[in-house]
Amino acid sequence: MRIAVLGTGALGCVFAARLAGQAEVWMLGTWAEGVAAVQRDGVRVHEMDGATWQARVNAAVDPAQVPSADVALLLVKSYQTDRAAAWAAQVLAPAGFAVTLQNGLDNGPRLAAAVGAARAAVGVTFEGATLLGPGQVRHAGRGPIHIGARPEVAGRVAAFVDLLRRAGFAAEVVSGGAAEENVILSGSERRDPLHGQDSEESPQHGRDSSLESRCGAPWAADPLRVTAQQTAIAKSAIDGILWGKAVVNAAINPLTALWRVPNGELLASADRRALLAALAKEAAAVAVARGVVLPYPDPVARVEEVCRATAANHSSMLQDVERGRPTEIDSINGVIVAEGRRLGAPTPVNETVWRLVRGSG
Repeated sequence: MRIAVLGTGALGCVFAARLAGQAEVWMLGTWAEGVAAVQRDGVRVHEMDGATWQARVNAAVDPAQVPSADVALLLVKSYQTDRAAAWAAQVLAPAGFAVTLQNGLDNGPRLAAAVGAARAAVGVTFEGATLLGPGQVRHAGRGPIHIGARPEVAGRVAAFVDLLRRAGFAAEVVSGGAAEENVILSGSERRDPLHGQDSEESPQHGRDSSLESRCGAPWAADPLRVTAQQTAIAKSAIDGILWGKAVVNAAINPLTALWRVPNGELLASADRRALLAALAKEAAAVAVARGVVLPYPDPVARVEEVCRATAANHSSMLQDVERGRPTEIDSINGVIVAEGRRLGAPTPVNETVWRLVRGSG
């Protein structure tokens, strides 16, 4: 199997290095320094226990240099999805498929628009990593990987998941994977979710981190109790996992970015906890209105649990702001605001922090 890993950031390096022991792997990205380092030295991974190892990986900045791939794995920032999706369409073999494991809620339809819905799969990863330098990464946290499989690609997705397991990942196939159903915003341009304004896109030059893990109870907390009708029209399992992660990201990431604090500091005062809770409740209400069954019973408790478990961590959005890079705010809180308006679920706190983060960029 030949895998094209689209993205040369932290998670791109971790996945490429681990998969290189099981398949032919090509990394594709716009960061020339990172690509050059991988071409010269491979990827060096620093594990949590202090162990360090290196993997030889092919790398390119031009998709024309990448041989036809069986799988294109998108691991770029959400504001880079359109370019990465176009690359996926270019490098995929006729029977190949593409899967997004990115943060955010609007990557699936954008990928499907580029490669075709029948060749697009939506996944969620809870792996964590920090880029130490070009081609060097610290594997900062282990977590599950869930990939939704459409009937058209179910067999190929299962084969890829088996490859991920052999590479040391805790991966599984879950129901769903209809990319156009799993996310809201689509199109070839990044736009203001409310007013259609274009936003900037820039090359990936930094670190990715994925902090959250999920628990496994159905969503049933007052005052957002799931009705029988909502349960009947509930989205696929991957949709629940995707939104479950997004609710946590929507609460933690923008506040850490605005206040320049690690995750644990969000629990340091009553005012901070109140805003954290309001963001989580609004996002969960939108998910429920959409018919999504979240993978935990109480969004506020889940968000606070993640803050405690990752107290010293700097969210990916905080890292982006600290380095003067674009953030993924549009694909997280921006989508929640837009979908809330469509469904009649008010999101005033999410809209405020969305505008504050956008305005500070």
